[in-house]
Parts: sequence; C-alpha cells; structure tokens
Amino acid sequence: EKEDDKAAPRLNDLRNSKAILEHFTKSATAPKQFQRAYLAASIRSRLQVEDKFVKKVSDFFDGQEKRIIANLKANTPKGIKADISANVLIQIEEEKELFEEVVQPLHTSGVQKAVSDINRLSGYAVNLNTSNPFVTSAIGKLGSKVTGFVQDTTLKELQTIVTKGVNESWNVNQFQDAIQGKFDQFQGYRARMIARTESRAAWDAGADVAYREIGVTKVDVVGCTEFESDSACGKQNIPIEEVSSLEYHPNHIGNIAPSKQI
Repeated sequence: EKEDDKAAPRLNDLRNSKAILEHFTKSATAPKQFQRAYLAASIRSRLQVEDKFVKKVSDFFDGQEKRIIANLKANTPKGIKADISANVLIQIEEEKELFEEVVQPLHTSGVQKAVSDINRLSGYAVNLNTSNPFVTSAIGKLGSKVTGFVQDTTLKELQTIVTKGVNESWNVNQFQDAIQGKFDQFQGYRARMIARTESRAAWDAGADVAYREIGVTKVDVVGCTEFESDSACGKQNIPIEEVSSLEYHPNHIGNIAPSKQI
C-alpha cells in the first residue's frame, strides 16, 4: 500500500510520462500494447501545447483582473452600494471574445498535432490544416464549449466575492484586494489547469477527426490512472460516434486510441 501511495501522485502528473507509460505497459493485454505509441504521442504533444499556452491563459486573467477593477472603481465612485452585482463588474460577452482569441490557437495547435500524430502512427495523410472542414469544425466546437464555461465560472467566483463584501460592508479597497487575491489563483493554478485540460480535449478532438477519416470505428480510452463508475475512463470498444459526448474523471490524463491496430 505504501508503494501505491507513493506512485499515485506521480501517475496523476502528465509530466511523469515514463511512469504513466510503464503503468500502461504492465496493465494492458498483449493485443492492446500497440496503443502505447498513441498514448506516448498524445502525452508529448499535449505537454508541448500546454507549456506554450499556459502563459497566454495567465495573461488573459491578468488583463481580466485589471478590467474588473476598473469597472469596480467606475461604478462605485461614492462607495459600494447594496445592489451591486458581479454582472456590473464584468462584461461577459466581451470577455468571451477576448478569451476566444487566446484559446482558439491552443485548440488549433492541439487538434493539428493530434492529426499529425495519427498520420505518423497509421501511415495515412489526413489533412490537418483548417482547409479541412472537419478540423475547423472540431476547433469551433471546442472553443464554444470552453469559452462559455470559463466565463461562467469566473462570474460565479466574482459574485461570491461581491455577496460576501456587501454582507460585510467592505469598502472599495477591500473589494479590490479580494478580487486581486482570487485572480492570483486564476493566473497560477487555474491557468495551468485550463491549458492542460484543453490541450487534452484538443488532442482527442483531432484524433477523432483523423480516426473517422481513416475508417476507425471503435476506440478505447487509454492511459487513465483514476476511475469513476460513471466516467468513460478505461472503457473499451466505444463507437467513434460517441467520442464527443464522453465524460471523464476530473483529473483525466488519458486519450482515445483505436481499439484494434490499424
């Protein structure tokens, strides 16, 4: 048990690719060993995208913090009013557009790297450029999903601050300090998690495009190290049509691979 306890944190960190790949090799049956190459390619590409874009996501939150504080000061020249709400402090539609400018290149890079990986592993030559309508569609779906989710979460966190501040009769400086404290978290851990999660989602979306074009009909979710009964982590022989609707463990690090060798 002690050895397992020590191994668990390492297997939750995508950067420990050697340990994750060793874990897969030991647990996979002989007919599934070929999937190790797909897992290795996915990890490598996803880490490259994550590292490239984490600062850009962090910079977005830095700018968003400044915009919110500017709105705070503009809307409270004579102090905080009881009816102030988070919706006054953040322009959601504007923020969605600004975040889309950050996340679209991330998704594009992730999708294209996945198609390139699949081409290399399968010997096919699926078009990975945005001239491929399926690539463009995959990028668009990723963006619309995450852009709304990120801003809704930010709005919820901001409203929690506003409610607490109004109830405790904070002044503008106290509100500003609380907002800055929250966005310090956003610029660090949250930015990293968004870059990590979206690089994984983009790779799977790109793989989905490539698999469909080369005729893969069923996939497995491989490389998972944490499982929940209602998640798709570790499941096998999933029809390709169901890939876009799969739900994973919150700390999901796996990816989709063909159920049978191409």
